[in-house]
Amino acid sequence: MKKGFSLLSSFVAVAFIGVFAPEAEPMPLEKLVQAAQREGIVNHTETRAAEVWAELEKRFNNRFGTKIKINQLPIQAAEAVTRLREEAAVGRISMDLYRGSGSYTYMVLKAGLLAEPFDWVDTFGKIFPGIGKLVGAPRVPKNLENRIVLYDDLTKGVIYNKKLVAKNEVPRKWEELLDPKWRGRKIAVDPRGSSTYGLALFYGKEWALDFNRKLKAQNPLFVNGTPAVAKAVSRGEALLGAGVGIKHVLEEVDIDIAAEIPLFSAARNIMPIHGSPHLNAARLWAAWYAVEGVRIMNKEFGIYDGLIEGDYEQARFAQKRGVKYKDEGLTEEDIESLAEMRSLVRKILAK
Repeated sequence: MKKGFSLLSSFVAVAFIGVFAPEAEPMPLEKLVQAAQREGIVNHTETRAAEVWAELEKRFNNRFGTKIKINQLPIQAAEAVTRLREEAAVGRISMDLYRGSGSYTYMVLKAGLLAEPFDWVDTFGKIFPGIGKLVGAPRVPKNLENRIVLYDDLTKGVIYNKKLVAKNEVPRKWEELLDPKWRGRKIAVDPRGSSTYGLALFYGKEWALDFNRKLKAQNPLFVNGTPAVAKAVSRGEALLGAGVGIKHVLEEVDIDIAAEIPLFSAARNIMPIHGSPHLNAARLWAAWYAVEGVRIMNKEFGIYDGLIEGDYEQARFAQKRGVKYKDEGLTEEDIESLAEMRSLVRKILAK
């Protein structure tokens, strides 16, 4: 893995011997809308509050003059991949859109479960001018181009409680979390490895493993999941939080990001599924959700999904604060290395 970081870092294509995706085919928007209406349903792996989802469904149907039911499938990423494989084996796919990132995207691709490429720009370019950046270069690798739609950067850095930590005490480097003054349940960490595995992107594998051993010796407050880390710091149960990014700072109270510490980021995406019984409706919803749906959640519901570049709250925050980050990427090498790192960090922290 390379060291360093860039605000414009991009995915590198994953090469698979003997696997070639067909060319993306255009489909006039009016024709797609008509086909989507006939299908009438989309099953999407997502976990939004019921009132948020109902409003998104209403706004989507108002946008296109349709009456399409958008069902949430509250399934975790790993469980969803298992379910997809089982359904594909018997030729009965029920999932239309899968939400994932990193290694999960790779799993779906390798299993042959991604739908064929689709010409999103030709179909949606007039109403969603920026959609090309969500489905192609520079951030989407060639073998996934026009097969996935980016919608969110899940960033991970260091946060602190603004009421309990003075500005001159805020860490400026990851290694400052190892200062003895933060020992004794003063740092909230996810013991499952999600908080700090990505440090290998900046400093290499051995440095990152050594850091996690020393972090464990700090006797941190262990809580499962980065949202729980953010809430623990917000409530003052810990002073600092590791592996929490911009989205959680925007959504919680009394916390801020240690802006001088670089973040690592996993770009999340929506994937239409091969064999989906509602593929046209799924593509229509995916395009709208990634462009307009995310912005509605930003502005009206205080849900700050969105990329760290462009017209999103996360991007505005990063630009204003001078936050730097590095993509995890989707190369086979990066995915395998980071999957291994996460497993190793989990073992260190869970001892």
